Amino acid sequence: MFDEAYACWGLLLLRTLAQHHPEIPVIVVGIDITEETSTLCLVANSSTHIWARHVSDYGADRPVLIANARPLWLREILTALDPDWCLFLDADMILRRRIDSVLALANEVDAALVFREGLHKGRVHRRLRVAAGLVFFSRGGYALVDRWCRMLQRTEKVEDVSPQAWFWEQVCLFDAAEASLDLRLARIDAKHHLSSPPFSSSASFWSANVKPHQKLGIYREFQTVLENSNA
Repeated sequence: MFDEAYACWGLLLLRTLAQHHPEIPVIVVGIDITEETSTLCLVANSSTHIWARHVSDYGADRPVLIANARPLWLREILTALDPDWCLFLDADMILRRRIDSVLALANEVDAALVFREGLHKGRVHRRLRVAAGLVFFSRGGYALVDRWCRMLQRTEKVEDVSPQAWFWEQVCLFDAAEASLDLRLARIDAKHHLSSPPFSSSASFWSANVKPHQKLGIYREFQTVLENSNA
């Protein structure tokens, strides 16, 4: 899911998905993206389908509005297309190798998430207990998406996170997972599948989960990785 501001990241991710898993259909939620960007998505990955959405706010709140709308758009897609499984990804990532072991979970669990300790400055924070940028859902796990969306509608703060503020979608995902004792939830091992700087060579996904002033350097590093893999 991305708008024009993140299109450059999304295109890199699409290229790496095409490189390692060309057989997988990809749905891009394109938020107010141009026709040119839509075409570039198809060039980057011929298995891409654009799910166009609009966010009218172009001010400072636009990124957080998009972040908190993502689970709702995900539910729309699952309801409309009813796929057997779905891998939900942030745009500012690259895939470095095949992830057959993750995809095989479709036959074993309802959903798989990257659970974390959530430690920050000596405290455990619920908003940091799960990564919302890499989540696997099989058909049985679509109930978790529904619960995630319901959690988003709450009006009370969760610890230091206000409703519809930054980290709201993430804390809501953790709360939804914690409330899903009836589902078969598995852990995606971050060591092997999700790494932020300093990057682990063993991780299948690298994520640009860094401060804004560090983004450009990571983008160039991702470009280099892609170019070297195509050499």
